Amino acid sequence: MWASLRSKAVACNLRRCLTTSNPTPKRSPSRETPQATGGKQRAHQTGFSPQAALFFGVPIAVTFSLGVWQVRRLNRKIRLIKERENHLSAPPLAAADLFTASSDLDHRRVQVSGRFLHDAEITVGPRSAPKDLPSPVLQWGGSSGLQIITPMEMEDGKVILVNRGWVPQRLAQAPKRRHAVVSPHPFLTRVDSSTPTCDYEDGATGKSSLKTFTAVVRGCDEKNRFTPDNQPAKGEWYYIDPDAILHAHELCDGDTRAVVVELLEPLPRGGWPHPRSYNDLLEFRTPPSTHVTYATTWFCLSAALALLTRNRFRQRGRGRT
Repeated sequence: MWASLRSKAVACNLRRCLTTSNPTPKRSPSRETPQATGGKQRAHQTGFSPQAALFFGVPIAVTFSLGVWQVRRLNRKIRLIKERENHLSAPPLAAADLFTASSDLDHRRVQVSGRFLHDAEITVGPRSAPKDLPSPVLQWGGSSGLQIITPMEMEDGKVILVNRGWVPQRLAQAPKRRHAVVSPHPFLTRVDSSTPTCDYEDGATGKSSLKTFTAVVRGCDEKNRFTPDNQPAKGEWYYIDPDAILHAHELCDGDTRAVVVELLEPLPRGGWPHPRSYNDLLEFRTPPSTHVTYATTWFCLSAALALLTRNRFRQRGRGRT
């Protein structure tokens, strides 16, 4: 009996020694600041981590930036329209100013006198029909056509290019335009009995008689990556390149720059080619209303993403608490 009690006491002392020789390691005090601890607690409560902020914040910032970009484009477009209005309302220039003036002449009116060189006439296109053409005319000729570019020799011997207007594909050849009349004649909304017209002698050969008209100074077309290259040898022109057009017909003069004007008035007798109206000249490919629509869309999308993100993290935070 005494022997069993002694063995139990020895075993108890042995366990006590083992316990004291390998004490349980104590945790070192946390070095985290109260701010960091509070941030972790808030992140845990709301479910809003830095990764989530990046994931949801980038789309919100991108869509908002796109809206700001459209607002800037809108302001720039309004400024360009105002400048164009000022140019069109300014007094007409003299023909000599086309080659001597150093300032910006784009969309300035000019009084031109000269003789058309119909043998060097070209067509550029395809181009969409002007917006002021009524639907019966579009049904008769189609909505896709060409621009008629005719060189003109002015009284001082210099040659300019005149964009005389738009014609449907069926009137691409000059002789067809001379006798093409849609009944009744005033099929163009700007033509009535009091509208001044002029016979520009479409279909004639050589030089025309002396013509005087008001035009608008225009630059060359901006070629984009979808526009095919011009083929002067084949007579195929997809955009207006003044130097190439004059060079193809051996009309270029190395001492003067190529000038393009767009006929404004008087309108051609018979209606073809159809010049652009004053309102058409004020329009851009992308009108201001389009920028307003895009800006509204981007801002609404940014606000919707911000609202959905806020509600999402609020729901996660309530679930964790």
